[in-house]
Amino acid sequence: MAPLSAAERQRRCCARRNADTERKQKYLESERQRWRRDVEQGKKKKISDLSERGKRQLRKKWRKQNKKRKEKAEARKHSLDTFPLSPDPVQQSKQQLGSSRQHKEGKRISRKNRDTLRKEIEKLKKSLEKERKRADKYRKRYKRLNKNDSPRSKINELTKTSRVSSKIRKTLLYHEALIEDIKNKYCKARKEKEKQLIAKVTAGRIVKKYRLQGFAENALGFSKKRRSVQSEDLCSTNRNPTNRFTAAFKSKVKTFFTRDDNSRITTGRKQTITKNKVKKQKRFLADTMKNLHKKFLTENTNNISYSLFCKLRPFWVVHPTLSDRNTCLCKIHENLRFVIEKLHNLRLIDTSDLQSLTKMITCDTSRKMCMYDECEECKDKTVQLSRFDGSAKVAFTQWATAEKAREDAREGPTTVKITVKKTMEDTQDNLVELFHTLLHKFKRHTFNINQQYSYCRELKKNLSNEEAVIHIDFSENYTCKYSSEIQAVHFGSSHQQATLHTGVFYIGGEKEPICFTTVSPSKHKSPPAIWEHMNPVLNYLQATYPDVSVLHFLSDGPCTQYKQKGNFFLFSTELARRWNMELF
Repeated sequence: MAPLSAAERQRRCCARRNADTERKQKYLESERQRWRRDVEQGKKKKISDLSERGKRQLRKKWRKQNKKRKEKAEARKHSLDTFPLSPDPVQQSKQQLGSSRQHKEGKRISRKNRDTLRKEIEKLKKSLEKERKRADKYRKRYKRLNKNDSPRSKINELTKTSRVSSKIRKTLLYHEALIEDIKNKYCKARKEKEKQLIAKVTAGRIVKKYRLQGFAENALGFSKKRRSVQSEDLCSTNRNPTNRFTAAFKSKVKTFFTRDDNSRITTGRKQTITKNKVKKQKRFLADTMKNLHKKFLTENTNNISYSLFCKLRPFWVVHPTLSDRNTCLCKIHENLRFVIEKLHNLRLIDTSDLQSLTKMITCDTSRKMCMYDECEECKDKTVQLSRFDGSAKVAFTQWATAEKAREDAREGPTTVKITVKKTMEDTQDNLVELFHTLLHKFKRHTFNINQQYSYCRELKKNLSNEEAVIHIDFSENYTCKYSSEIQAVHFGSSHQQATLHTGVFYIGGEKEPICFTTVSPSKHKSPPAIWEHMNPVLNYLQATYPDVSVLHFLSDGPCTQYKQKGNFFLFSTELARRWNMELF
């Protein structure tokens, strides 16, 4: 037999006690004495000692108990008057199952949870009702305090002690209504232009003449700073009408951001950005904004703040994200940057900026002799380092060339050279020596880059009507794919590749450059392939611009393509054949 619960044991104990009359009377007497004792000690109160509210609550409780008692008695009487039905075997089995200990325990827990939730709901209802009454109280207080806020109420309050004519009353009423209307419009205005316009109209020269500016501020609710911004043009929102930076200067900042040495252009078709219905190709900044600001100040005499410099940045020149990885970095720059970051982490140098370190060891960064280590004053200069342990080991990263063994089906095992990023370990003395060597090499490298970019800019800027600049380069090979293909083609090496030769030419007298691309199934990039790609471009140029007789070619310098001697031979013969002119 399952053990009885505490409630069942107490119920049976009460039934045995009530069955014995003497025991029941003794229990009731003890309860009466305990109640009198609690009353004397102040633990319980009689109904006569309660407040009016307490009496109402207690009587309400009694009514609920009496109603519940009557309902139980009626239900018991009804169950006795009805005849018992014949036992149903299915219902009997359910009752036996329901009398199990687990079922009773589940019902007890369910009742307990329902009671807890009911009490919590009642508590929240009381709290909600209390907060509602509190909100109503403060709402009525606020309404009583602001009952005289209407323009007519204000006029009645002003004129209640003296008699005024109807004309004066109407004038005062119009004044208060106008002030209230302007104040509402000023508070609801979202744009700065609208607020300044209201302030300029309501606090002009005449208001200042009669010294009513403070009154206008208090009445309309605008600040003294906005009231002091005055100009002849009511719609002008500029705080300083005289702009010290002209359109030419802003164009100079824009040109600085779009230069190839400060930002790189993207090549993806979807890598565009649109603002105010103006669509532009994205450009990624090549350095931080602070470093670019310093560079701009060194190149120009205009003193521009960093905040304005950032504000004048074109919207299509953006910061690169993690997904916009750069795959055409310079090996000299990156190796030196790795060394500088390690020295900066070891606290041997104060800064990790390449341009700042270059200035420390150079008299003038614009002079060739200083940047080529030909100046007697700065060729032996070095960056001052903090004290360090020269024999201590240190690990740093470098891009290096390594040999890798490869199996060739025709020639057998061969060795090829690859570029890898590896971690090197050396002493701090050797690291510092490498730092000075790379820094002096970096000076010459940076000077060459700046001179080349400067020459290209000047060349494009000063083109005559008879000159043209052609900037060319090979793109990565593109894989050609079918719109629908079998699995063997998709995962195998059956796709064909196409070579793209991209470029742009600038014509003297034309505002916009012209871009072009030639596609070929051949993967050759030798000099004959270069001039085969250039044939349709030169044909178009010769047919469209017959006055052009001087061509400037700009390209990179791989030794197997543009810098090869075969390319110079074709350059000296192909152009002479086309234009019937003598070169050199």
